[in-house]
Amino acid sequence: MGSENLLYRPNDEIREVQNDCLRKQMALLAEASPHYKKLFAENKIDVSKIKTVDDLANLPVTTKKDYIKDPESFRLVHKDPNVFDTIWRVIYTAGTTTGKPAPFYYTTYDYYATLLHGKRTAEIKGLTPRDLTVNLCPLTSVPHSAYHTTIDQHMAIGTPIVSALTGAPFPKFPVHNSSDHAVAMIESYRATSLSGMPSFIRRLFLRAVEEKRDYSSLRLVAVFGEPCHRGMRDNLHELMRKLGAQNVFICNSLGSTETCGALGVECREMGGMHCPAPDLYYVEILDPATYKPLPEGEVGLVCFTHLDRRGTALLRFVTGDMMSISNEPCPHCGRTGIRLMGEPFRASEIVKLKSTLVNPDILISVLAGIAGIEEYKIVFTKEDLSDPYSLDQLKIQASLKGGFSREDLNREITGKIRDAVEVTPRVEFLSSTEIYDPSKSMKAVRVVDERPRS
Repeated sequence: MGSENLLYRPNDEIREVQNDCLRKQMALLAEASPHYKKLFAENKIDVSKIKTVDDLANLPVTTKKDYIKDPESFRLVHKDPNVFDTIWRVIYTAGTTTGKPAPFYYTTYDYYATLLHGKRTAEIKGLTPRDLTVNLCPLTSVPHSAYHTTIDQHMAIGTPIVSALTGAPFPKFPVHNSSDHAVAMIESYRATSLSGMPSFIRRLFLRAVEEKRDYSSLRLVAVFGEPCHRGMRDNLHELMRKLGAQNVFICNSLGSTETCGALGVECREMGGMHCPAPDLYYVEILDPATYKPLPEGEVGLVCFTHLDRRGTALLRFVTGDMMSISNEPCPHCGRTGIRLMGEPFRASEIVKLKSTLVNPDILISVLAGIAGIEEYKIVFTKEDLSDPYSLDQLKIQASLKGGFSREDLNREITGKIRDAVEVTPRVEFLSSTEIYDPSKSMKAVRVVDERPRS
């Protein structure tokens, strides 16, 4: 593991650490990974020739489909396990081909690494032991990464944290709290920091404005798990100003179950995302058609390799997010290594509508910036759903904030969407909970394609 100042070392020194970790990890995978042992044999790959991170380009990628097909085959089976190979935690990601969620295993070794990862993440975003954070990640029936890594991150630097324990109620054990309880907690604890999904935090802020809460103690809001584009950030800042909170840093990060924390985290809003653990991960940007590495600055698929992991371990795992990278030192904080640049969007979400390619992230950014909308959903549909060959249609479902005119909002939504993507939408007004009910879902589903397959 690299020393604590690793993120300030010259890039060539970081690369030396990564190369050393990779050689050891490749030898471990060749011995202990059922999936990769089989892959190496079938593709006649000589592991001893994978000596640097540049050599990874000679290996096939691993997709989410590969992983959920047989997640147990990615769990390392150690020949002579020691106490640090004990299973410490199991987190779950998307469902397998059997419909069951896919397990992702942490050993004791991995958990210690996660704590160091969390410590660096906290330092990048400016979290300190003097802060007090309300954890707004929901308590769910299946353990998820965001809930646990948020707590781990705070433990790693000694920051007090309280969990709101929102989520779908479980009648037998009534441990969950309501969203209104979370709204009150932020004020009563004089929280300086929040951590959670941006859509859920926004819903709480809207309620807090109605109740005239005092959130003037807030200085940091850490968001993850779904896009937080410029429009959403501007709206969150507007709501926080109404709650008495000025100059709050909204810190966005990119991560997943498979990264065991943030793959990238901001030190400044829109300033690029630093990789907190270059000794644990190597990040590539790939051409989405060929999976070949792209040069610095070009937008492509984010792909990462575990460099030092003993539970579930992955090589060249394609996340599905599209970004670019920069190897220049950060002009804001001076850290070195890579930064993930731009607003991430999902490669799979580019939609063809009426012969026009539409990026839903553009629609999300537009809608998040319209003051009269409380909640919204983008629906790609048909004029006649029973006929797969009928004309495509873009439908915007929106809930109306008090004090706004439905006719004016309809006109504003229609005009701004048409200007952004050259498609005229049909606007449908619903209640907020019909669009997104935070007691039933961890994330707001912003985009739905309900068109039948032809």
